[in-house]
Amino acid sequence: MNKVYDQYWGKAKSTKTVSHHLFAYHSLDVVAVGTRWWETSVALRNGMIRAMGVDEPQAKAWMQFFLGLHDLGKLDFRFQQKAPQVAKKLGHSVENSRKRSNYDHGEWGFTWYQRERESRYGLPERKRAYWIQWGRAVTGHHGRFYQCVDKSTVEGLMINEASRDVWNKDQLARTEWCEDLYEWFLVPAGLSKTSLSPPCPHQFAGFCCVCDWLGSNETPGFFEYDDQPYPDLMQYFQSRFPIAQHSLQTSGLFVPAVNKGGVSLVLEQGQSPRKVQSLVEQLPVQPGLTIIEASTGSGKTETALGYASILLANSLADSVMIALPTQATANTMLARMEKIAPRLFPVQVNSPHSLSNLLLAHGKSNFEPRFIELKKTMYRNTAQGKEEALTQCSQWLAESRKRVFLGQIGVGTIDQVLMSVLPIRHQFVRGFGLHKSVLIVDEVHAYDFYMVGLLEEVLKKQREAGGSAIMLSATLPAIQKSVLLKAWSSKEDASANSPYPLITHVNQEGRFQTFKIADKAQEIADKVRQSPSNGIKLERLVTSDWRLSQQQMDRVLEAATSGAHVAIVLNLVDEAQRLFKQLTQRVNGRPIALDLFHARFRFKDRQTREQAVIEHYQPRSILKPGRILVATQVVEQSLDLDFDWLITHLCPVDLLFQRIGRLHRHQTTKRPQGFENPLCTVILNQGNNYGLHQLIYGNASVLWRTKELLKSHDCLKFPYIYRPWIEQVYQEDAWSDEPASIQKQKAEFLVEQKTRNQTAKQLSQEWFTPLKDNDQNAALLTRDGEMGLNLLLGRNDNSSFQLLDEDWDKAFVNEQINRHTVAVPASWKRFLHEPKQGLYHVSMKPHPDIESEWASDELKLRYSSERGLERVNG
Repeated sequence: MNKVYDQYWGKAKSTKTVSHHLFAYHSLDVVAVGTRWWETSVALRNGMIRAMGVDEPQAKAWMQFFLGLHDLGKLDFRFQQKAPQVAKKLGHSVENSRKRSNYDHGEWGFTWYQRERESRYGLPERKRAYWIQWGRAVTGHHGRFYQCVDKSTVEGLMINEASRDVWNKDQLARTEWCEDLYEWFLVPAGLSKTSLSPPCPHQFAGFCCVCDWLGSNETPGFFEYDDQPYPDLMQYFQSRFPIAQHSLQTSGLFVPAVNKGGVSLVLEQGQSPRKVQSLVEQLPVQPGLTIIEASTGSGKTETALGYASILLANSLADSVMIALPTQATANTMLARMEKIAPRLFPVQVNSPHSLSNLLLAHGKSNFEPRFIELKKTMYRNTAQGKEEALTQCSQWLAESRKRVFLGQIGVGTIDQVLMSVLPIRHQFVRGFGLHKSVLIVDEVHAYDFYMVGLLEEVLKKQREAGGSAIMLSATLPAIQKSVLLKAWSSKEDASANSPYPLITHVNQEGRFQTFKIADKAQEIADKVRQSPSNGIKLERLVTSDWRLSQQQMDRVLEAATSGAHVAIVLNLVDEAQRLFKQLTQRVNGRPIALDLFHARFRFKDRQTREQAVIEHYQPRSILKPGRILVATQVVEQSLDLDFDWLITHLCPVDLLFQRIGRLHRHQTTKRPQGFENPLCTVILNQGNNYGLHQLIYGNASVLWRTKELLKSHDCLKFPYIYRPWIEQVYQEDAWSDEPASIQKQKAEFLVEQKTRNQTAKQLSQEWFTPLKDNDQNAALLTRDGEMGLNLLLGRNDNSSFQLLDEDWDKAFVNEQINRHTVAVPASWKRFLHEPKQGLYHVSMKPHPDIESEWASDELKLRYSSERGLERVNG
């Protein structure tokens, strides 16, 4: 050790001590982590090799070389002066030192790399060289990518900040470090300084960031601080491998997947593949985009997981990420995945760290009881050795929202996935988690133009990284399917006349394949279709106000009295609350229960209601007392609920089919008399004025067309009407009898939505001014600000703001705010008080006679744990 860079520290305990870890040691610690990860994960290794387009030894060498440069900006006296005592011990002058808290070693690392790369490090600037990509990827490991500090600023600093000797010493340290990395890693792989760097893999920035996190763990047993000379740095490097392996294992980053996959792996014992599930074994064993179109309740999720298990078993991915439209559906999927996770990632014999890590990713995940229990299993496993639980959540993975995509199985909302292409700090860590995963997006039809624009960017990045994605939908229009295919560079568009159900696969080169159920099976299905008893009976209820009459409410109550489980799904929360109160007043001692479920509850109450709804309306093998669920759109996606009768407001055809998918969902359910066959009643309006319903869905054309189809049918036969109805409703050309006013509104809507789609794509290109990774920015950026407002409910107590039904706890203030807020429409902003510290809030008084009910007379708001937040008289 006689190099100038030996006089530079890389990690230090604090500004007041001399305890430190030398720059070279920390840099090689990080390279050791990356090397062991590369050698352990076939999927990671092959993905990067494909992206670089060179052979394995050279790809590995480039990876090691650039990882070694990740902290280049620390070879600068300004960084060294952040720990004055250490700097002085290592021989740096601190006489003119001042606080350097604003020095960013990432920004300056990239700046020095760009300024010195050719003249000092000997890395040639030529066409087809990708030096800038690599430099930006490795120096951005603290959460953002950088541009160079401008030339005049650099020259001014070099004149005013220190003597020429100081700057020269730093430059020599950087040059020597680059020379040694070249000799240690590039030369043995047959590369020279005239070699052109290959393309930088998309996943490399996130990979570098995570390697740096692991290589910075100085706790006992890991990369403990060392300031003593080591005679041979390559010997030091080799000695770090066991520690690197231990870090990967204990962090939960890598657990070997199953050796052989298939759909039978994810089905319950004794179950046989059905419908689209029977196609899994035919699908190509290669990365690509797969779109599964099949009816609700047909087993699409198991189909996707079965195919994902094959990709895992063939080392084409390391993990699985499942994205769903809502927090409720994500919570439900978490429960399902607890059972399946150990089958995808079996426990390894004599390996205490081989339990698969299952993580939940959404804004309120830390309050989900199942996720809390999963995190606790990590502690139990560490303390007691063998555990019955086969699934866990590593403490290291769970403690930061930046790491939630790095386990073996991630379950979250679509927002979390879309953030991987948005200007959010550490977005490339999310991207890295996705790139090494099979990405499964459920209910892909449910997203608007803005979100689809972001999803297109996600798919492009996933393809470029050599990853795989699986899209699921029962009701995907061909026009939207073509958008997804194009994002994957498919050479073909979707056809509106394709068979149904259908699986479509597009490989990395854009080759298009389709897979359908065998002709014999389809022939049997067609015979079933022709049976007069097969289908859902359709009733149309035309009203002037979108509401049930007293007579109709009595009919609902009588059905529940006979044992029926009835769902009434309305488009507006206010209407759901109104109907719930009316039904409650008319029960008159009948032996039935009423439930209300919508999005305008405090999170703590909504969580309880969500669990109750899932419990009360699950499949039942014996007759139980009748129940009535009054709900909004929160029940139409991905929840495994089973009803005998559905009453619903008119809505777009794809969402209507989703709601109908909760009817007779399970054949094993015992049905009450009179409901042996499913019944759907659709509440329609008179005329073509859709009022607030149009405001919710935007496009009056899809409402008008859906109503027209409903008017001409008395029985709905699934899955045969899926494709023709959806394509008719979403076709670009106007219907021959479509009113001119509807056509005009549709044209205006499409112009607006296409603009939003382009806005989303442009936003995904903004990299240099990232926002903080928090719920507010996530909602703003992923849903175009449509998530509304979070309103904190409380009461005034001696002039201080208190929560409604519990005292503040200083240790858990943020958690309490999360649990006591209600999501309300953004339009409410006009009558709410100005926010304090960025948070809207309202003070309420307890009702004098009704327990658990509060009111704000000034703002005309009422809240109860039974009905949620209501607006009174407006």
